Amino acid sequence: MQVIDDLVEEQIEQRDAFLIDRNHRFWAEEEEAAADWALKVEVTKLRDMFHVCLAVIGVLVGIIVLGWMR
Repeated sequence: MQVIDDLVEEQIEQRDAFLIDRNHRFWAEEEEAAADWALKVEVTKLRDMFHVCLAVIGVLVGIIVLGWMR
């Protein structure tokens, strides 16, 4: 009976180690996905700001050219 108890205890320890490892991997993947999403949002904001800057520069150049031609 002691042998069976020892085997069961060993199996429980292995199962617990496996579950802990799987849990750590799950949360690491979740954190990585959240970081990727935040990075994509930041890149989108920067790209939008770049487009606005280009539009403003285009308008200013247009105003300068029209003012110079008059």
